[in-house]
Amino acid sequence: MRRLLALLLLASIAAVIAACGGDDGSSGSGDILTQEEWVAAADTICADAEAQLDDQLDDLGTPGTSEETLEEALEKALDFLDDAGVIQRQEIADLRALGTPPDIQEQVDRAYSLLEQQLNIIKEAGDLLQDGDVLGMQELLDSIEPIQAEADEIALNLGLTECGGDDS
Repeated sequence: MRRLLALLLLASIAAVIAACGGDDGSSGSGDILTQEEWVAAADTICADAEAQLDDQLDDLGTPGTSEETLEEALEKALDFLDDAGVIQRQEIADLRALGTPPDIQEQVDRAYSLLEQQLNIIKEAGDLLQDGDVLGMQELLDSIEPIQAEADEIALNLGLTECGGDDS
């Protein structure tokens, strides 16, 4: 039972983090990019962050395939959540540094708001996990789905292919 719980816990965390790969860009400095230039640069940033998250998932391993205890699985999950949060916060900072073409500023700002909501939920989920509230953590992670769906829709509308969507 404890190994099954560890397997379910790590699988649900990995799925949520993989879904939160990124979305768009906002205010920054330098020349104003065209939307086409901005989309290309944003997709490059998102692809890089996604590769880093994939590496973290690889390091996490396949849940339930080792003889790790529930406590060890929880520790790995907490470390993964911390690392993923760092990667995603850097992704958002890099996207913001691009600057945003004025004609898409409102959409991009909304996407940033959604990404920040996701990251806050993931942090809260880690806190619940730290406290041993696995059910509460799972319920909280489930609340990301509609936020991610809206962020994905914005990414699609902006023409992003690496940010948002099923692959992020």
